Amino acid sequence: MISSADFALWIYATSLCIFTAFVIIVRGQFRRFSSLAMYFAIVGAVNLLRLHVFNTYGFTSREYGYFYYSSDLVLSVLLYFVLANLYREVFPAKSTHLHVRIGSALLVAGVGIFSFAILRTASSRLISRWIFEYRENLYFVSALGALILFGVATYKSNSTAPVHQLSFVFAGYYLFFALMYMMQYASPRWTLGGLVGFFGMWLPLGVAYVFCDPDINKSLDDPYLPL
Repeated sequence: MISSADFALWIYATSLCIFTAFVIIVRGQFRRFSSLAMYFAIVGAVNLLRLHVFNTYGFTSREYGYFYYSSDLVLSVLLYFVLANLYREVFPAKSTHLHVRIGSALLVAGVGIFSFAILRTASSRLISRWIFEYRENLYFVSALGALILFGVATYKSNSTAPVHQLSFVFAGYYLFFALMYMMQYASPRWTLGGLVGFFGMWLPLGVAYVFCDPDINKSLDDPYLPL
């Protein structure tokens, strides 16, 4: 069983993700940041599905474990592509967009193949171990990508303030999880526990803060009017 505090944190995180997607839409930025809004909407839906599986099978059930970690991998891949789409904001040239799409797709596929290759001689629990390995490796790659994005957004004088703030939010989020995974590797007995859920809210909170700015449309010079 999970504690009442963890359950409350779970519900709060779900509501926060839905609110973040709502703010992006209300500010009239869905067409520009559609992948970001859709990601948080999907996170909210997945959290609700996890709650359903939890109530049906229990926290320690195999069904809940498979669903939780499989959905977590899917969300990690989706967030990776959200980060890749943010590169279009610092490299607005249309010729660069195709390169970013192809490069990001090849990179995420390469990380998955690499993660599988190093586990070929593993036990019969190959798929579950691959999910763990792929997710962690993808977080390290995404952390590097987030740092590069933040550096480019800081260096380029024509980067807008909201894009620079979003790059900072993503860099902080990925660096935290990369640090947590490194500490877990150094001390396998140490578990992340509730830190994942607590610090995981840094991303929706940071994004919501950026889009709650009443002048965000002026800052982005966006032609789309808010609802």
